[in-house]
Amino acid sequence: DEFQDTDPLQLELALLITDPEAHSEANVDQFAPRPGSLFLVGDPKQSIYRFRRADISLYLKARNYLPVTQVTLTENFRTTEPIIQWINAVFSHLISTGPGSDRSSPLVQPGYEPLVGRRPEAMIGPPVTLLGRRAHGQEIDAAQLRELEAADVATTITTAIVEGWTIEGPDGEQRPCGFNDIAILLPTRTSLPELEVALEAAS
Repeated sequence: DEFQDTDPLQLELALLITDPEAHSEANVDQFAPRPGSLFLVGDPKQSIYRFRRADISLYLKARNYLPVTQVTLTENFRTTEPIIQWINAVFSHLISTGPGSDRSSPLVQPGYEPLVGRRPEAMIGPPVTLLGRRAHGQEIDAAQLRELEAADVATTITTAIVEGWTIEGPDGEQRPCGFNDIAILLPTRTSLPELEVALEAAS
């Protein structure tokens, strides 16, 4: 795991263990690990440990020269399609492949792998709603503040229901949220009375 952070000695040991017939002085492309004996997992764009002898060129050589089956994980289940399109358009230009794969090369850069979005529709409603941004305009005590906060929470819940803010169900399908989809988390029970009053007032 984290193969992008492998140093030359670690890779050499792994290859010698999985290919006992190989010579210790062999190059990467001369190794042939036994089928099923070597499983490498890594993300070349996360290679940040060169000061500990991690060498991204080793990752690229192993990927290009070893007799392995490559599996690339590019599916994104979290981000909506418009954002995926923007990411692909921007980073396909920013992340360009370097001219060589040797450590002596002035630029060793893995190429960009386009993402594939699995959430085609944008959801209705804001991803985050921040309450309490507006000043109340006067000095108020703690009890009054709890009442105002409770009213803000009740108003936000009402807005979500009326406007049909969408959520993603267990089957991956979007649907309008209902009251049973909403939970109010509190650090203590102090604000419960004010919340109950505000929620009752909002029906």
